[in-house]
Amino acid sequence: MTLLPSTTLFRSAAALAADAYRVLGLKLPLLFVLTLGSAICEGLVLAMLLPLFGTMGLAGTSESAAFITSGVERVFSTLKMTMSTGAVGALLLILLAIAATIFFAQAYLATRLQAHYVACWQRRIFAAVTQAGWPFLRRQRGADVVGALTTESIRLGGAFYQLNLIATSATFLAMQIAIAAVIAPAVTFAMLLLAVVLFAVTQQMVRRALNLGSELTLANADLLASGGEMMGAMKLIKATAREELAKEQLARHVDNIESLSFRNAFDVQIVRGIFEYTSAAALVMLLFGAPLLLGINVVSVLIVIAIFIRLFPKVTALRQCVQSIGLALPAYDTLRGIVAKASAAREVPDAAQGAERA
Repeated sequence: MTLLPSTTLFRSAAALAADAYRVLGLKLPLLFVLTLGSAICEGLVLAMLLPLFGTMGLAGTSESAAFITSGVERVFSTLKMTMSTGAVGALLLILLAIAATIFFAQAYLATRLQAHYVACWQRRIFAAVTQAGWPFLRRQRGADVVGALTTESIRLGGAFYQLNLIATSATFLAMQIAIAAVIAPAVTFAMLLLAVVLFAVTQQMVRRALNLGSELTLANADLLASGGEMMGAMKLIKATAREELAKEQLARHVDNIESLSFRNAFDVQIVRGIFEYTSAAALVMLLFGAPLLLGINVVSVLIVIAIFIRLFPKVTALRQCVQSIGLALPAYDTLRGIVAKASAAREVPDAAQGAERA
């Protein structure tokens, strides 16, 4: 069983990222730089716990603890400051303030870019449709265009958000894992192995999310089309006393969307439960087993546990993001399809037609 998302999902995500870069330009790399800066600051905060405990007389005796502590000592020596508990604590607070500032800047930029990207696609769709020839407009259901401008565009914004969240979580994970590996490599390897196993166990749900996303796109379009037709024919429905038949027809579309939405939402909760409860059990075993079986200093174990307490929610979020983007990405393929068909059927102005015939 592969641990990676399906090839279709990867291709669609890569195409979405490339298109977002074409639309947003250098603001997208700036978003990643802010994400990286936030991850580095948070990682440094956790690493600083070792020298903090050292100033309290609780430092571990491992080479990793000595390496990190000596690095902090050099920083204080360069600043001509004495490394005390208060000084290290103050440095921790400064790092936290910097991390919080970068986080809010990253969150602001991410939400602004998401809103702008969706608006650009809505303008792109409407422009392509209005410039298309009449044969295309006659073949294309109006509900599909309305759905693209509303429901599918919103889902595209969700896919952009999930893609950004995946990049954020992956960057954070890489930084935290690097620090944990320096402090306790054996424990870090065991926890990574557990994460790989959990990803493998839940891989089928990611594939199912991709299929549900495609089905949900069609179901939303069918509901819009059916609802629009019924509202247009409401006078005839009332005149022929077919209200019950109309309600039953619309209810079938609503029930289908309800079923698809429920199945995906429940899958997300299953994944969350698997990751959260399994990781909690692993941390408990780590707390009791690492000092006894691996001979790791208790302080180092506590710091690694603190790292993984922060880490596993990110791992859970990363898996849920992959699953959620599988549900939302088909909207991107739908929008691309509509724009491509409309652009291919673009109406040629009369002057251009005359030039072609000449």
